[in-house]
Amino acid sequence: MKITLIFIVLVFLFTCCQRKKINPEIIQSSNVNTPFIIPDSINNLLDKALSTGDKLAYNKVSSFYFLRNMNERFFYYALKIANKYNNAEAYYSVYFILANPKTGEQLHQMDKRTQNFALYHLLKSYELGFKKAKYALEDMFGENAKYPNSNECNTLE
Repeated sequence: MKITLIFIVLVFLFTCCQRKKINPEIIQSSNVNTPFIIPDSINNLLDKALSTGDKLAYNKVSSFYFLRNMNERFFYYALKIANKYNNAEAYYSVYFILANPKTGEQLHQMDKRTQNFALYHLLKSYELGFKKAKYALEDMFGENAKYPNSNECNTLE
């Protein structure tokens, strides 16, 4: 009986102490000076979104970055996926990263070119049917306002 009990305790201790091996990419978090680990699963989803334009993969990866306040690190990927795959959520992400008061300047505080760049991405997201873009435009211009076309943003000064 004692041997069985000792065996069970030892098995329990060995299984509890083993850690799942993850081959992580270590980066610095934008808010803290401690390393932040990005799991392989996120890197794989990011690769999938970049190579195939997979919208679900993009959504999961963007959620991972935004929930960890790593917006600036995600900007390149959002811009690339928006332009390459005409992805409505990615267009909105570009706008959100640029105009989010927590991470960047508010839209009205930006220089005109950056403001037009951010507004272009918001309008493009809206034109592609992304609901958050509609709500952002309603907050900006009012509910019944007529919004400019995204192509007009390059000509606005």
